[in-house]
Amino acid sequence: MAETKGAYRFFANNNIDEQKIINGFSKTTIDRMHQYPKETTFLFLSDSTNIVLSSHKKLKRIGVLRNQKARGLNLHTTIVSTEEELALGIVRQDCWGRKPEDYGKRKLRTKLPIDL
Repeated sequence: MAETKGAYRFFANNNIDEQKIINGFSKTTIDRMHQYPKETTFLFLSDSTNIVLSSHKKLKRIGVLRNQKARGLNLHTTIVSTEEELALGIVRQDCWGRKPEDYGKRKLRTKLPIDL
């Protein structure tokens, strides 16, 4: 029970910066990549998933998913591995909630430029 309360306090703490945590994972992964010879080929594996939170009505920063009633977050993660299928870690992770007013605009999003 104490561990659960501690986790809730951690995630509710406004001083916690999730981007700094993710950046730490990325830096560690890149450091692992530098341990390999320059000519090593790395595989960048990406996956998107939805975190469905429809039953949690009071949560903030969650958006719409596949329909106006489904609420939750979109999570996109990129993992690096060697050709021998050894996972080195996460290099990027994005999590966002789609605004309700953006629902149904998929065709418009495909025409937007890619931000690098």
